[in-house]
Amino acid sequence: MTFILSYTSKVESKIKKRCQKDLKLREKTAKTINQLALDPRHPGLETHKVISKLLKREALGSWINGEYRLVWLYKENDRILIIDFGTHNEVYL
Repeated sequence: MTFILSYTSKVESKIKKRCQKDLKLREKTAKTINQLALDPRHPGLETHKVISKLLKREALGSWINGEYRLVWLYKENDRILIIDFGTHNEVYL
């Protein structure tokens, strides 16, 4: 099953800004987003429940690399909403 991904405008801006000058981060972020669409529970994503700093409630977090994470929510009809992007300390409570 493939999921349809969407982003908040804020997270899209954060990704573009952080990845603009960091080619490795850009490539790893793109790979992570593609894997998330194919299989959100893929072991390489290390998907787990988190408390989102932005929402102040439970969400899901997936690894991009040792430093960066994506925070997201399952939505209706096989959709995933990516709500935050950043370092562990920036996105998790």
